[in-house]
Amino acid sequence: MKRIIPILVLSSLVFFGCTKKETKKIKPKKANVKVSVINHPLPAFGKLFASLDFLNLSDYDKVLPKKFDSNQTDIGRAAIQLGKLTADGIIATQAHNKTALLQIAQKMVDLSKFLGIKDDILQLADKLETLIKNDKWEELKTALDNYKSQVEISLYETRQYDLFTLLQLGGWVEGLNKVSELLNNNYSKDKTSIINQKGILNSLIDNLKNIQNKTMKNSAYVTKSITSLEDVKKIIDSKKDSYSKEEIMKVYTITKDLNANF
Repeated sequence: MKRIIPILVLSSLVFFGCTKKETKKIKPKKANVKVSVINHPLPAFGKLFASLDFLNLSDYDKVLPKKFDSNQTDIGRAAIQLGKLTADGIIATQAHNKTALLQIAQKMVDLSKFLGIKDDILQLADKLETLIKNDKWEELKTALDNYKSQVEISLYETRQYDLFTLLQLGGWVEGLNKVSELLNNNYSKDKTSIINQKGILNSLIDNLKNIQNKTMKNSAYVTKSITSLEDVKKIIDSKKDSYSKEEIMKVYTITKDLNANF
């Protein structure tokens, strides 16, 4: 079974052997193992929204969710929800919305604990709250992306590869949904190329198809995600430089429906 391993966290394996009685070098037998190494990082959300520098704080505030759910009993959906919150955190930062950010930070901690994320990563949430209270908006974007990256690494190191993929799914779908909503509300044709992230979509779809846990693989949130993301990909692949408002609206509608399925 193919296992997708992110390059950023891939470690080299060095085999060696020696004893006090023997000085003869022992040549390890060649293992007939194939490892597929694919780099599937999501774009930093801060950079994703940086292209929308013509927007006002109020524009971002309008697209923030009214509530942030962290009450999950399904571990797969919890991973998706945590991914969504990392994207919502960037939106709240762009809006300078302290109230929303503090809620998001706490719910990120709740979901991280539910997923069994390492304690040292949970401590990063303290830094987030300090930055929020001190209005360090630019630093917050970096800190939120760092939190997401550290959670991804933690899931990989504990071999929770399926949750790693679902975390990426939640963040990417929410990010694309909010970007398309912002573009639809403030349409500017020359800014629409931001949604042309076909490489990310290809990687994410491939990762979803390689989920190992049968329950997750056959769940509605995974099967529908593959279908919906392939529909988004068709729209994105149709052009390279810019998209019509109708096409942007289609991307928004598909990702909104997918979010509801989560």
